[in-house]
Amino acid sequence: MAEELLNPSTVAAALQVNSSRNQKETVIKFVMLACAAFSILITVGIVVILLETAVLFFTDELFLDISVMQEMVRDLAQQIDLPTDELQRLLARAVNAEDRTFRFLSEPLGLSEEMLRQQFEQRIDGLGGFEAFWRTVTTSLSRFFLDNRWTPLFGSKRFGIWPLINGTAMVALVAMSVAVPAGVLTSLYLGLYAPRKLAQFLRPMVEVLAGIPTVVYGYFALIYVTPIIQNIFPQTPIFNVLSAGIMMGIMIIPTVGSISLDSINAVPQELHNGAYALGATRMEVAIQIVFPAAISGVAASVILGISRAVGETMIVTIASGQQPVSYSEGFFTSLGTVFNPLQSMATMTAYIAQVSLGDVAFGSIEYETLFAVGMVLFSITLSLNIISREISKRIRIAYE
Repeated sequence: MAEELLNPSTVAAALQVNSSRNQKETVIKFVMLACAAFSILITVGIVVILLETAVLFFTDELFLDISVMQEMVRDLAQQIDLPTDELQRLLARAVNAEDRTFRFLSEPLGLSEEMLRQQFEQRIDGLGGFEAFWRTVTTSLSRFFLDNRWTPLFGSKRFGIWPLINGTAMVALVAMSVAVPAGVLTSLYLGLYAPRKLAQFLRPMVEVLAGIPTVVYGYFALIYVTPIIQNIFPQTPIFNVLSAGIMMGIMIIPTVGSISLDSINAVPQELHNGAYALGATRMEVAIQIVFPAAISGVAASVILGISRAVGETMIVTIASGQQPVSYSEGFFTSLGTVFNPLQSMATMTAYIAQVSLGDVAFGSIEYETLFAVGMVLFSITLSLNIISREISKRIRIAYE
């Protein structure tokens, strides 16, 4: 036997086989590396395109026109002692350098359209390159993050992102108020109460919810859920946040429930046994022992659920509406508007879907808003995923 193993032909054949296996593994390794590199390049490419077009939005000449126009209106209004309320009305309309804007401003300011346009052009020509760039960027950033109106598709354009963030947050809040209790309680039942065979049968049934197309959820919310809400609250419009949030919450239940169940199952059985040995009931073990031990994973599932809710498109496009929320002048009236789920609110994803239909010109300021909103949405979801990843590390550190 030893002589056969030491036979040169046997050794050569074994080495040839090993060499062939090594070559195959090398090829497989490079294929996997290429797939990973391709995925990374696609991600980087998407981010670069988002950033590039978002920068074009924030440096658009329109914002320089707005800055100069409003500065000119303030100066001229001060010269003729224009009342404050009239000045605010003029500033609200001084949002571009179109003919109708000069026509609207000329009479209250006591100048002809031609004289007003000449003053505007003189102010534009008097700006240096850096000063013009700086005023463009600061105006765009202030209007994007501080204004409370979103009307880029209207004649009077305003670019405050907060109405879209408001709608996105409200839909996510309603969705998580449905998904978190249902998902966590489902995971506790499947992990601690249900017999093993029943749990093995029910878990795939719950996860089937994640496989239903989101457009189905959207039309179900519009056709079935909204009429039920209207029977309870008759003034509710057909497009509303509540119906969209409820169906989105049902869609997110598998996300919260599945990750929470994995966290519960990761809790060492010794903790269960020790609690039972001390006379604890199953409810006490679930609430006081298992749930606190699995809280890191449960929290991560909730944050991932929020990320899913923020990025959802079809449900909110169909059921929540495409009209950005409009804030009132009074503080308490605005609070009632902000937190009212029985009204129509546009979300960031719904606006992106609306612009993507092709009704706006390529390269226009309206087209560029798509990427600016997309960049904000990407930043929010990326932050949520990073937070979820950091929280998930805690449970692995505790039990490995």
